[in-house]
Amino acid sequence: MKEECDADLDVDKIKFISCMNILFVEAGYHNVGIFTLATVDKTTFSFRNLEPHKNSDWRWVKWCDFVELTPLFIPFKYFFEAGFKDLNAIKAEAGLNN
Repeated sequence: MKEECDADLDVDKIKFISCMNILFVEAGYHNVGIFTLATVDKTTFSFRNLEPHKNSDWRWVKWCDFVELTPLFIPFKYFFEAGFKDLNAIKAEAGLNN
């Protein structure tokens, strides 16, 4: 989060969700996706786009809308296909209450 958007999050509040080998052979794409969850108050927490040459459009999107977006960044496509679409289930698995 610090590298991508200059976010200083409380390390104790970051919850590990999953780690995936992301391989998209047709596009010559490979990375390791580490998925975490943290709760922030978006009215008081500011994010900065530290890579505007890579990310031109930043906006808050409700989770129910986010899981339906297309096209998706390949790691999120894999994440959702692995069964991580239900935000309440993800929060419960991470030990976070709604």
